[in-house]
Amino acid sequence: MLMSTFLLHTLACLLQILCKRQMCGWSLHRQSCAEEVCPCMQCGKFGFMANSRARTVGDFEGVVKFVSDAKTDKILGAHIMGPSAGELISECVLAMNYGASTEDIARTCHGHPTLSEAIKEAAMATYDQPIHS
Repeated sequence: MLMSTFLLHTLACLLQILCKRQMCGWSLHRQSCAEEVCPCMQCGKFGFMANSRARTVGDFEGVVKFVSDAKTDKILGAHIMGPSAGELISECVLAMNYGASTEDIARTCHGHPTLSEAIKEAAMATYDQPIHS
């Protein structure tokens, strides 16, 4: 039983990256699948359009999205489409592996101006507290 629980947790936190014109990275559940696993869930989104670094380099198409449990705030899934998504998704997967909440990510310092600020903003959006929206 312990091994199957570990395997399920490990598979849940696998990282997937798709390299096309716009890079995509995601881990675990899509919102529709998460509803089956956890009926009480919340989502937070933040677009790169409002991110100062993305606007500075002229690559501001895309979004960061978190799916989390509404009761515990534990991260169930993370999705990033946009600039440097393959690099940015690693922070989300690390947080998921440690059972972190979106508040844990939101309280972590993210440099300014960086693309990683979009992760912090999306995490804050899950509980309706984004700084820029």
